[in-house]
Amino acid sequence: MIIMKFKRTENGYYLKLDRGEEVIGSLTEFAEQEDITAAVFSGIGAFKDLEVGYYDLENREYPRQEFKGSYEVLSCKGNFALKDGKPVPHCHIVFSDIHYQAHGGHLFRATVEVTGEFYFATDGENLERRYDESVGLSLWDL
Repeated sequence: MIIMKFKRTENGYYLKLDRGEEVIGSLTEFAEQEDITAAVFSGIGAFKDLEVGYYDLENREYPRQEFKGSYEVLSCKGNFALKDGKPVPHCHIVFSDIHYQAHGGHLFRATVEVTGEFYFATDGENLERRYDESVGLSLWDL
């Protein structure tokens, strides 16, 4: 188990990921560790070796692209909801390269290069994901 650095607040958590930590796996482990059943989060930092995609509704799949090297995270936003009783992340990212060009998409994988600084907003509620046949994804069940 990774021991992450975090601070609890009245409405959520501040969370710091260190160099070398895998982003999605660490965020998921944190949600499991803290029994987070619904949350929204945002973060900034610097990541490397990202894998991002976008959802192709017609083909019901995520074409993916890898971005090797270091990138500045301009915005990393997402949420957690329960699927089959476990917290599942949905995360989007915008990041820039050395030429200040922005890229973005659904974040599948990244490693912290310098830092990852996140805020999780929670309210103690449960939120579930259910499969929606019309789009082929598990979406919030409100």
